[in-house]
Amino acid sequence: MTLSIGENVGPYRVMAQLGQGGMATVYKAYHASLDRYVAIKVMHTAFKEDPTFLARFQREARVLAKLEHPNIVPIYDFAEHQGQPYLVMKYVEGDTLKARMANGAPSSDEILKVVDAVGAGLAYAHKQGVLHRDIKPSNVIITPDGQYYLSDFGLARIAGAGESTLSQDTMLGTPNYISPEQAKGVSDLDGRTDIYSFGVLLYEMIVGRVPYSGDTPFAIIHDHIYTPLPLPSSVNPSVPEPVERILLKALAKERDDRFSDASALVTAFHQALEGAGGAPVAPTPAPPSGPVSASSTATRRAPTAAPTVVATAKPDSPPATPAQKSNAWVWIVVAVAMLAVLGIGAMLIVPRILRNRNQLPTQAALITQPPPPPATDALSPTSVPVTEPPPTHIPPDNDRLLQLLNAVAANPNDVGLHLDLGQAYYEEKLTQDATREFQTAAELSQYDPKTYNDIFQRPFVRDDPVFLLNVLLPGLEQNRDSRELWLLVGPQLDRSAPLDHAEPTLLTYVATFPKEIAPKAALAEYYILHGQPVKARKLVEETRRDAPDSPTTHLISGELLAAEGRIDEAIAELQKVVDDPKAPEFLRRRAEDRINHLKGTPAP
Repeated sequence: MTLSIGENVGPYRVMAQLGQGGMATVYKAYHASLDRYVAIKVMHTAFKEDPTFLARFQREARVLAKLEHPNIVPIYDFAEHQGQPYLVMKYVEGDTLKARMANGAPSSDEILKVVDAVGAGLAYAHKQGVLHRDIKPSNVIITPDGQYYLSDFGLARIAGAGESTLSQDTMLGTPNYISPEQAKGVSDLDGRTDIYSFGVLLYEMIVGRVPYSGDTPFAIIHDHIYTPLPLPSSVNPSVPEPVERILLKALAKERDDRFSDASALVTAFHQALEGAGGAPVAPTPAPPSGPVSASSTATRRAPTAAPTVVATAKPDSPPATPAQKSNAWVWIVVAVAMLAVLGIGAMLIVPRILRNRNQLPTQAALITQPPPPPATDALSPTSVPVTEPPPTHIPPDNDRLLQLLNAVAANPNDVGLHLDLGQAYYEEKLTQDATREFQTAAELSQYDPKTYNDIFQRPFVRDDPVFLLNVLLPGLEQNRDSRELWLLVGPQLDRSAPLDHAEPTLLTYVATFPKEIAPKAALAEYYILHGQPVKARKLVEETRRDAPDSPTTHLISGELLAAEGRIDEAIAELQKVVDDPKAPEFLRRRAEDRINHLKGTPAP
């Protein structure tokens, strides 16, 4: 719903629109009976599709209206206008912290004021049983007289994003500040989820950038859950060691390892500054490009400076199944056991057995990618055949491989040894053998996401998204509803689309997970990028049928229309992504970039 200037909303007269974001549109209004300005936050009409939204809105608004603290933007009222719920808040004029940081690194004094204000607001709210769930610089407002306010308390819960934030099409705002447990969809969140997000905000102010960034929300969320925190002092050497310890504790992956409450964080931060001798916290900003996500090969575009805002600032926007061990391998293990019992030097004999078992003419004969599917229907589940793995390969004079093979023969259930053997094979360009070993390790660990995370962070391997998709496939088949595994898949699908050899793997994912939109969109993008719009069209039609209102569907539809030279229609389709309040920020930004590019493309 868009309100008109001069329109009356209950007792409030709309004066101006202040901003629009993923959850609501904010207006400045005048309350005549009390002779004061207020901020009206009208929730987007998209939330009407949720039958539980209105009850949740009323319940949460009553709770939030009871918060009275000098560092929290208070809620005065809530009601409905023409069937659309809205909140009435204190009108606070000033800049957001996001806008301030865009103009330069904050001083130690400014950082300390943020710590005190946000910490005090969180400590108070947590005692009332209220979580913020969306701590970020754009929700911190600084008035001209130096007062600090924390806005949008509980708005994420009202919007229904509190317990499920992983859907690419429903994620609200930016994932840069999300806690690992909130990203996993944990339902029993507590104040420590806000402490983590607060820690990200502090990291950004002190170090000069957020700890994790990437091309997609999947990549960023994956890093929050799995990737070790980049040491603040390694990114910005001017960060004092006592302050670094505070950041490490606040940003611990396990919430039990964080500060128990916001007050403890504030106290520790003051002590850290004293321990640092009052040294400046952030005298020089870190490089502006931001870190490269462990799940992405590209650097996330630096955010643009936010304009000065009023009141509640604008919201931020293929292998088949796992390979079975060959009979020959089983006999090797048995032979090792027998030789050990007989007291014979098994570790000296096994390499000879393995050498005799693997006589390769040349390395050129190795299969380094899954065989291409037969030329049948692009979406046929039989398009990628199941094949038996070839024998284990040992390049000449590779002592490390021989040592690892000996170790695996003696300890066939050791996950770490299989991972190391897979890495060694990969470095020798024995991709199929590497795939088998990594999949074996995953199977032994019962497809533990931590095992996959180990694989995805290994040198060289992490830069091969198609290979990673192949490794992950059996585990995903066994755990189709695993949020954590799909978080690993998302970035690799995006990274695979431009690659010439990605088609067989993407076809496999589409055939294996026919109800998922992401694989179809990635394969459609592959065909578009490789000049095959006819094949892309079938996939796009399926996404339109399965998820007609999905921003991903509109985006890939726009890309296809552009490839077909239908520029005006493409722009109209992409504009739907920009206008969708529930579309994630990175999708809206990508759509805007394509629109700007296409507007300079003449129609045929």
